[in-house]
Amino acid sequence: MNDETAIVRGVGLLLLLCVLGGAILFATRKSDVEDVPSVTSETTLYEVPATFDLRYYPYYGTLSSGAQDVYAKAYAAASAHETEFEVSASVGDCKAGCEAMFMDHPEFFWLSSSYTYSFVEGTDEVTSVVLETYDFAATEAGLSKALADFNSAANEVLSSCPSNGSVFDKEVAIHDALNSSVTYASSAEYGQSAYSALVCGTSVCAGYSKAFQYLMQQEEIPCYYVTGTAIGFEGDSAAHAWNIVKIGNAYCNIDVSWDDTIGEVFGQAEYPFFNVTDADFEATHSRSSESSLLAACTDSSYMYSNVNGGTITVGDIVIEDGVVTIMGN
Repeated sequence: MNDETAIVRGVGLLLLLCVLGGAILFATRKSDVEDVPSVTSETTLYEVPATFDLRYYPYYGTLSSGAQDVYAKAYAAASAHETEFEVSASVGDCKAGCEAMFMDHPEFFWLSSSYTYSFVEGTDEVTSVVLETYDFAATEAGLSKALADFNSAANEVLSSCPSNGSVFDKEVAIHDALNSSVTYASSAEYGQSAYSALVCGTSVCAGYSKAFQYLMQQEEIPCYYVTGTAIGFEGDSAAHAWNIVKIGNAYCNIDVSWDDTIGEVFGQAEYPFFNVTDADFEATHSRSSESSLLAACTDSSYMYSNVNGGTITVGDIVIEDGVVTIMGN
């Protein structure tokens, strides 16, 4: 480092707590955008994509042009299994671009979502960024093994999806296969990555949500990572993460880790938090200001209990003063 350059370490908002599940947050922004514009970026060290499909990567669409450039270059570096890239951006654009890329792309499971950036001292100009990786990806051989293990585990889950099934059918299959193979553990190693859920078999809600997002994306189903807070068993509000799925023109909340927790209590698959509305979540879940820009979830047509019946519903669950009651049980 020369005397004109400083290095700063950045991290996403880290937050981990078991309410009915746990969470990690990277605060970014998203809007509900239907059109997919063509956005160009200059190529630096890597071949930078010219476009990102906002149906699947919506956080990109909320960024300034400078932050979009950082996002695209971070994506290009990660796609090439590299960690360092050069930019010319403000500190704010650097942070927004990196964190939005982490939110949109769970496939880069080896990135810890921490990063360092170098900037010209006395200015707001960032000149380079280094993305940090988990220890299992510290070597080329380690990353290769992790990729093989991750792809194998993901393919096993995806093999449960009916090839000619509806979006709802595939969503149920992924939900069930994931929850049958993952156990919630607040001390889960790599719990902030989809790797923890798919490969290690233990995770917190961040890992559940990232894994679910990745698997749904593989089926070409729009699925977003949502951050916020939730009121859990202890009656307090804590950081949490879940997903939103788009089915046709409907947007639906789904909390896979909470379904898993309720299912473990009853010893069978349950779906109380499967495709529920914002109104259903009002008493327990609150979106962050960033995720509040996501589409509103107002359509209950695809709620599991409305399609298939035979499950505890979100309306059956009451959490008050730290006591969780299942009505009628």
